[in-house]
Amino acid sequence: MDTTSTTYKKDRLSHAIHNERAARHLYNNGNCEFADWTITTSFYSALNYAKHKIFPIADIREGKMVFCYTFEQYLVENDLEHSEKHGVVKNLIKKHCPAIRENYEQLMDMCWGARYVEYKRDPNEALHAIELLSLIRAICHTEMTKIEAKS
Repeated sequence: MDTTSTTYKKDRLSHAIHNERAARHLYNNGNCEFADWTITTSFYSALNYAKHKIFPIADIREGKMVFCYTFEQYLVENDLEHSEKHGVVKNLIKKHCPAIRENYEQLMDMCWGARYVEYKRDPNEALHAIELLSLIRAICHTEMTKIEAKS
């Protein structure tokens, strides 16, 4: 695997784990004071797990195999730099990782609601966000991690 791709995958995984640990810390075993931020960090963890899983992407252009090693490179190569990036990720998930699509989109909707509609969220909704994230992680990062044990 290309060095850029390896570094990108490690960085996305590290960021996903960091955000998941933050979400679990904020949830605080049900004593959740910041359910909105638990939901938000769960979503951004899922976003990074998805990027970790999807990249690199191989594509055939003009009869040649072309690799996009990072999301940012994918945006440039496909003239999508000015596109709504969350929509691009949703399309990539639909095409390259459909097993997480429903959970990812539900978590994204929950995040948008918590950020832009009403920040006061029920701790049960925060728990549901963490559960969705766990399902996404199980597909995107199959190696055993110590995330749940640390929370």
